[in-house]
Amino acid sequence: MEHIDSHCEKIKRHLMDGRPITAIDALNFYGCMNLKGRIFDLRVEPYNLPIQKEMIKLRSGKRVAKYYLLDSTLKRLRENKNQSINPSIHQ
Repeated sequence: MEHIDSHCEKIKRHLMDGRPITAIDALNFYGCMNLKGRIFDLRVEPYNLPIQKEMIKLRSGKRVAKYYLLDSTLKRLRENKNQSINPSIHQ
């Protein structure tokens, strides 16, 4: 279970950096062989991330899922994070 939590955290950081991710990215960058499962985990408690999915076509013609967070979501999540880290700024 520890590696699942670790993969979730790494993929979450990847998405929070504004970078999309595909299964091959998850495998190459983080050794995660089940991106679909980790995306499911990130969409529910305790993360509740509204992760978007888009099917893209590779040069080979193969279609794969690309997961990402909308810019508006990233902005809102970053603002909420800043408020919880330093609430005196917003009082």
